[in-house]
Formats: sequence, structure tokens, C-alpha cells
Amino acid sequence: MNAYDIGLCLNKQLDDENKLLFLKNTWTPMHGFIFPTVKQGNQNRCFQREWLNMFKWLAYSDVKKGGFCKYCVIFQPSGGGQGCQPLKAFVTEPFLNFKKGIELLKNHGGSKLINNIVSDKTKSIMEANRKRLTSIIKTIIFCGHNNISLRGHRDDGILDYESAITGKEGIFRSLLSFRLDSGDNILKDHFKSCGKNSTMISKTIQNEIINVLHQVITESIVKNIKKNVFFSIICDETTDVSTKEQLSFSVRTQAALMYDEDIPANSHLEIQAELELWKTKWANTENPKPQTAVETLVHSTAERSFSSLRRLKNYMRSSMTEDRLNGLAVLHIHKEIPINIDDVINIFSRQKQRRMKTEDWSKD
Repeated sequence: MNAYDIGLCLNKQLDDENKLLFLKNTWTPMHGFIFPTVKQGNQNRCFQREWLNMFKWLAYSDVKKGGFCKYCVIFQPSGGGQGCQPLKAFVTEPFLNFKKGIELLKNHGGSKLINNIVSDKTKSIMEANRKRLTSIIKTIIFCGHNNISLRGHRDDGILDYESAITGKEGIFRSLLSFRLDSGDNILKDHFKSCGKNSTMISKTIQNEIINVLHQVITESIVKNIKKNVFFSIICDETTDVSTKEQLSFSVRTQAALMYDEDIPANSHLEIQAELELWKTKWANTENPKPQTAVETLVHSTAERSFSSLRRLKNYMRSSMTEDRLNGLAVLHIHKEIPINIDDVINIFSRQKQRRMKTEDWSKD
């Protein structure tokens, strides 16, 4: 008897790992296997090997001496057909009506039941995975907004709750452990069921999520800029703690938005009145007057960026990569920009196929 005979799954609640094992390794009779005959009417009939090639969902059980729909057996639908009748053949009982074999096989395979089973199960798994990933992303956003370092001395592999909550595995893992301690059952189920290579909290995944957050915030800034007819650009540079040159690139749009809201389009009188107010202001000021348009710009934006940079990349974090630094800097400086977690998960999922399925992007 083979360990992956589909008949062994009948009336059993399998976890996701065993379901995957049975789907991948479903036992198939070898060439030369003799199927038992059953007397039906005046003839002896038996299961036909070619049916396995014609219908990919079909599996033969040597234990039950008949055919089954492997998807229906593993995912166990409660009913189907008109009135949601209890399912027997192919699901809870072996398929043995070999006389009407092709007809019954086409009816079962052509129904929407199989596709619905797989589709519903995949959808529920993706929804659960998105909730699990949400807790991880929110923790990274919290660290970025508050300029808290994520990495620790040991931050690979499965999360050790007892060790992480004491701070031995870095702040990021400590915060995740705090979420577990506070009753985040979704995250707790994730760490209980995930494999060592699908925890979604490694330094590589951290960097990928930080890069996606950087992209989402940048797109929001660009969208805001495109709404303005006028905007100004300020560039400045400084040397960080690791003697690397860092360029601050700032775009100012607030003034344009302010005038866009206060002054209607094509209102020449309002614009002229505003210019007169500025003329009066500069005529009565004792400070040196700006001689060029560039001198009218306020340079504190770039200086604030450098202050954030100094807090981010200090002597204890001097080996931080540029991509990670840029992402964390944008998170810290633009903490007022709202972040849509669903957008982050969608972009993160579409970068490449991942062990933790969160979106069915293959249909696009």
C-alpha cells in the first residue's frame, strides 16, 4: 500500500502541508498494474488506465478499489448539484460504475464543483496570508516612522518568542513578539504553521518591503506634484557618518496648492492684489531682500532631511545599504503620508512568485 493512496484521505482533516503532499505525490498505478474487474450486467468491467490521462483530477485508490476526484477528497466539499445533495461517488465513495464511465467522468469534471473547490480554497488561503503579512508590514512602518532600527545580532530563521521578547533578536523581532503577547492570533498562527524559509521576517524580506514602501510613498508624492502647475526643487548634499556623499532632493508644492485653493482660475484681479501684498511686505522689511527667485526659496527642507539622515545612519548603523537607507528615510520624513497596506501587499506579491501566496497575479 502506497502512503499517498488517495483512499487514505477519506474522512480525514488534513493540514495544509499534508494536503500539498497528497496533491503533489498522489499515487498512480504503474504500467502493468491489473485493475480488479467488477461484474456489471452481463460483462466484467474494470477501471481504465487512459481515464487517468484524460482527466487530471482523477486518481485511483488501490485501498478502495475505485476512482476518486483528488481535489474533492482532499478539500471535502459538503455537497453539490441541485439542492446541495450529499456527494458520494468520486468524493466519499469510490467511482465503480465503469459501464457509464466516460459519461460520469465528463459530468463530474465538467461541473463547476472542482474549480470552485480549488478557487475557494486558494482565495481563503490568500486572504489569510494577506492578514498575516499586514501585521509584519505595520511593524516595519512603525519602526520607519519612529526611526527605530530593525536589525539585531541574530534575526534569521524561526522567531523564538521567549528570546525575541527580551530584545536578544533585535527590535523588529521584539515588536513582533510583543504583538503575539498582545493577542495577535493571526500572526501567532503564521509562525506556528510556516516553514523556516517562509517566515516573511528575514532581512531580505525586510529590504523588499521597505523598498515597496519607498515606492508607494514616492508615487504619492509624484501624484501630488502633478496636481500643481508650479513647483520648486531644492537640492543639497552632505557627507554621512560613513563618508558617503548624500544628496537631498526636495520638491515644494505647498504654495502652489495654497494659491490654487484661494485664487480661482483666470482671476487676474486676485493675482494682482496678492502681488501688491508681497510688494508692500518687502518694502517695509529691514531684512536683506532676495535678488533672485532661488533666494526666495526656504532651505530648511533640505536641512531637515539631513537631520533625519544623521539620526538614521549613525555610527551603529553605518553599514546600511543605500536602498534600505532611502526607504527608511522616506518613511521617517514623510510619516504624514497615509500608506495603503493593500497596495503594498499587491506590489510585494507581484515582484516574484513567493512561497506565501497573497495574490493570484498569474491571471493578469
